Amino acid sequence: MEAEGTDWCDKPNDYLQWWLDTSQETCPILLMRRMLSVNFTAIHSTSLTFSQALLKLAENPQYAQVLRDEVEAVVNKHGWTKDALSEMRKFDSFFKETQRFEGMAILALPRIAMSDLTLADGTFIPQGTTLAFPVHRMHHDDAVFENPDTFEPFRFAKTRSKELNGAGHQMTTLGPDVLLFGLGTHACPGRFFAATVLKTMLAHIVMSYDVKLEDDTFRPQALRIGRSIVPNPTAKVMFRKRVE
Repeated sequence: MEAEGTDWCDKPNDYLQWWLDTSQETCPILLMRRMLSVNFTAIHSTSLTFSQALLKLAENPQYAQVLRDEVEAVVNKHGWTKDALSEMRKFDSFFKETQRFEGMAILALPRIAMSDLTLADGTFIPQGTTLAFPVHRMHHDDAVFENPDTFEPFRFAKTRSKELNGAGHQMTTLGPDVLLFGLGTHACPGRFFAATVLKTMLAHIVMSYDVKLEDDTFRPQALRIGRSIVPNPTAKVMFRKRVE
């Protein structure tokens, strides 16, 4: 940038360059901190979600063939492309149901009241109050979800099939009933990339391996640490290479 100014051939189009362009921030320590914070946010959320989904698949291996059939159908039609991933509705539903059922947090969407606020029902929230949504309880609300305490991997795929515009039930769609990626202006901007990565990884696994829990009858319960929910590190999944 010192040599070429604000634009040049092969200029990077990445997070670091965006900060340099928008904020003219050049302090290496501050840039490093920004990079680490966004890496942490992106990596831990995706890895936790994938770990929970893999454990759910190992716990319910009867769903593997359904997922394989979907992969074969869409890949035969589109190849390993973005269009193919977009048509993997059962994979999309599997991850969304995993996040609904298990999730990553008991509380989410923390906010601080910047001024005094009175809600429509008369509830008074003083300035400086920290608020959060009880997302885990909301995702198990029987007024919203049928059989909310049962893991139904294709719950959302079935709903999409019944509606003309089923896009409203995609994993990346925002809504007040399933707060997987937040809501409103500050919702997760990387959710589309995350969904692509998650579906690609699980599709590769179901096509390449049979998976099951090391102990066929027992999966260690997820841990609650503060407001976070994380897979139990003692849980073990066994992989067996599939033979075509």
